[in-house]
Amino acid sequence: MNDAVQALASPFPPRLSPAEAERFAGLTSRQLKGLRERRMVRFYRLGRRTLVYDRDSLATLLAAGMVDAMPTR
Repeated sequence: MNDAVQALASPFPPRLSPAEAERFAGLTSRQLKGLRERRMVRFYRLGRRTLVYDRDSLATLLAAGMVDAMPTR
């Protein structure tokens, strides 16, 4: 895991509830569900209804979409 991803993920636990994952990634529940259904993020189903998301998987997805700032003149 690179430094940017590690810095983003550090204050959160390794497994996130849906509400924590929404806060962490800045996504709505519907967006998070879409990522889960397309298997773009790792998640764990604990029983029939309980679901947790992998923090590092979310952080990696966010880091992949990061755009570096353009240098100023």
